Amino acid sequence: MVSEWRYFGVPQLMDFKKLNATWQSAIYSNRLLLIANAGLAITVVLLSFKLSQSHERLIIVPPTVNDRYELDWHGATAEYYKDIALWLSGTMGAVSRSNVDYVTNVVNRFMDPAIAKAVTQKLQEYAFDPAIESSNATAWFVSRSVVWEEPTSKVFVTGEINTQVNMSSSSRKEVVFEYTLTMQDGKPFVTAFTSYAGHDARTAKWLRLRKEKEADMSDSDKKAEQDALTNPRGTNDGQ
Repeated sequence: MVSEWRYFGVPQLMDFKKLNATWQSAIYSNRLLLIANAGLAITVVLLSFKLSQSHERLIIVPPTVNDRYELDWHGATAEYYKDIALWLSGTMGAVSRSNVDYVTNVVNRFMDPAIAKAVTQKLQEYAFDPAIESSNATAWFVSRSVVWEEPTSKVFVTGEINTQVNMSSSSRKEVVFEYTLTMQDGKPFVTAFTSYAGHDARTAKWLRLRKEKEADMSDSDKKAEQDALTNPRGTNDGQ
């Protein structure tokens, strides 16, 4: 159907069939643009979320160590975990009545809230040990070895706690600090902690060999070995 209309007084013919086709084409194009814009918006949102969740990996070489550290948001190299555990051991090994509150506050910054209370109690018990009568007693930790066990994310720090009560009385006690360390939001966190007397780190290999050994031991031998593990081994240098 063709209709006549005027454009500036000049008769024109309108082709409604062509107009309808053009109109439908415009509607189709608008729909495609709408879909494309929606897809683009979704892509932008997804990319923004990915960027907000991604973090750079840092490689640093502190001046006080020889090895470099590699850190990211959820992990770190073995050397970093070992040095963090060594530092924590030195801090806790120096606890005494005079500095127990300070040591507790510093250490608990790296402890999971689930174990912070137990760690605080352990530090309090050691600082106020009846065997250390003087409030002026000083203590320090000397490390001997640091072992990183990757499958369990554990670090074992073996060493010796030295306690000096006065000029003529001091003691030494072998101890192992055992940590389960992870990185949470770029910060090292201790999710499990224990310490025990002796010089044998209770690694997965040590536990396996001990289990095999116990299978061949008598009940009396098992009790004797358990007593050796639970009773502190130390030396007194003076009275």
